[in-house]
Amino acid sequence: LNTMQPVTYGTLHRAKRAPLSDEFCAVLRTYDAATSGLLRNCTTVEHTRYYLTDSEYGALQAEETRCGTDKLRLIAQNLLAQFVRNQRTIAHNLTGVRRVCDAVMANCRYLMQDPDRYRQGHWGTHHSAFFRALAETGCLQELFERLLAVAESDTEDEQDRSMASFWTVKIATGFQLLKEFKKYCRTLHPQRLVLSQELTNGKAKRKLMAERLAQEWYRQKLQKVAPQQLILGLTVDCPWHLRLDRRQLKTHLNAINQHTRKLLPILITLVEPPLTTSRQQHLCTMIDIYADSWRQIGTGQQSGSMPNYEQLLASKTYAVQDLIERLGNGVRATKKCGLWEAPDEGLDWDEYPLGITRREGLSKA
Repeated sequence: LNTMQPVTYGTLHRAKRAPLSDEFCAVLRTYDAATSGLLRNCTTVEHTRYYLTDSEYGALQAEETRCGTDKLRLIAQNLLAQFVRNQRTIAHNLTGVRRVCDAVMANCRYLMQDPDRYRQGHWGTHHSAFFRALAETGCLQELFERLLAVAESDTEDEQDRSMASFWTVKIATGFQLLKEFKKYCRTLHPQRLVLSQELTNGKAKRKLMAERLAQEWYRQKLQKVAPQQLILGLTVDCPWHLRLDRRQLKTHLNAINQHTRKLLPILITLVEPPLTTSRQQHLCTMIDIYADSWRQIGTGQQSGSMPNYEQLLASKTYAVQDLIERLGNGVRATKKCGLWEAPDEGLDWDEYPLGITRREGLSKA
């Protein structure tokens, strides 16, 4: 019994997978150190000395010698190119994808810890290309599912769950923005568009054109917060997207907690087949009601825990009226003329089947 441990998402999938080569992991660790310096506004290798470990700083110095420059951005770009080449030789099947995700979560220490200190950092500026590379081989889907499993698990450390929550929101928002960006691209003249095949063929000028178009749209869409968001695709025919069906969405809705409540409204917009606008609004409203209940009774609980079903029932019973009020359609006072009441102008009578009265319709809404 002393040797037994809880079965988690991580232990279940790592049981029989050999670790990747030291070279692959070393490239990841050095890239992680370089981008952590960029996040801290460092420009050269020397500027990172005060917070990196001796081994991390030594690895950056070795890259400085190999690349012939001390510019941190150029070193990070060279390391990313090495990672992309290595990843393509590994992530050609599900086992390889999982091994790459193992390496990312084990070796990118700053990527996983810095969100606590740099929530408003320029994550998109420094990491968009890295996450696009993961998406290209299917690793980003696997990484997202792992992080979401951590955020939903009650047995994980709170700091790890907070980190997982941060990155799941970033990734899901990235896919949401990519979906909107592709819609925008379809409205442009064909000469302004770049196709995915052109990027895979290594056409540098076309890639630069695609990057400029994407950055222009993201700046107009997000304005000041644009550098914080991940750009997960550059072309109108970008082939990857977040795979999420309604059954999976229902599972995540049932597992709602304080670490996933910000993510769920985003997932509602990404589910396939898509939900109607009214259905999305209703689900988001119920998530808000649940979050409000957590805040109301959270003072009597341990910090960071969500109320369970019994606690919600004990605190307040929610009815259709709560949903109506949250949607901004509170019941108006009706005018009476003797035995008759004036009709409610806010009701869509076409939605009520023949034989159902207004009062019955409200009770079944």
